[in-house]
Amino acid sequence: MKTFKTFLAGFFIGVANVIPGVSGGTMAVVFGVYEMMVEVLSLNFHRLKQYIIPLIVLFLGIVTGILGFAQVMGFLLENYANLTYTVFVGIIIGSFPLIAKLSHFKEFDKVNILGFIATTVLVSLMIIFQDRSLGDINVEILTLPKIIGLLIASSLSTITMIIPGVSGSMLLVMIGYYSAIFSYIIRGLVFPHLIVVLVGMVVGLVLGSKLMSLLLKKYSKFIYHVILGLIVGSTWSIVPSFTQPFIQVVLLIVSSGFIYFINKK
Repeated sequence: MKTFKTFLAGFFIGVANVIPGVSGGTMAVVFGVYEMMVEVLSLNFHRLKQYIIPLIVLFLGIVTGILGFAQVMGFLLENYANLTYTVFVGIIIGSFPLIAKLSHFKEFDKVNILGFIATTVLVSLMIIFQDRSLGDINVEILTLPKIIGLLIASSLSTITMIIPGVSGSMLLVMIGYYSAIFSYIIRGLVFPHLIVVLVGMVVGLVLGSKLMSLLLKKYSKFIYHVILGLIVGSTWSIVPSFTQPFIQVVLLIVSSGFIYFINKK
């Protein structure tokens, strides 16, 4: 069951990275593999030996989710967007008991609760007031300022991908680098631009993971309250219209129940 759960976690992390506005970090928390992922990505070699088998299974799941499901997800989002997002909302709802347990939510610590409320409100306001009309930045001709901009943007995107409830791709849209990085550089395999982006992503991945690893060790309860706030604050942005209420309610119950059952094992 643990191996299946780890593969499933990787699969949904991969699928989440295909969907705009859905966080791969959220899926990692949902399936209880977030701390393992952060420890490994922070280059903790002692923990890497301990997690080597689960890590391979997780990686296979992520690759399967991205490569094997990208076309299917595109079809589902194009033809059954409401039903697809309903399933993802159900998956997130089903994980709330696990995250609440990890954060010791029942202890009702004032500072931790304040962190949860503040994060929920902040993320909600960011979603409400975000400006998606920003123009995309042209990086065809590399100059020093554009190299620095690409490094910072790609680093920030991977740092935010590690944070549950935050979409790295959405951040790139907001700062005008999404098309430049994904549509132009990565899809077109444009060199040396691609090297700059990959360096930025690796730096962001390692630094972000090290930061989260340190915070989880020192302030575990508070960080999980903040994570819960990030997830609650961001989830409503993908809540679909209930155009097929009966089917969507059934999907909500089934998907949330399935994740709750998986996390109990």
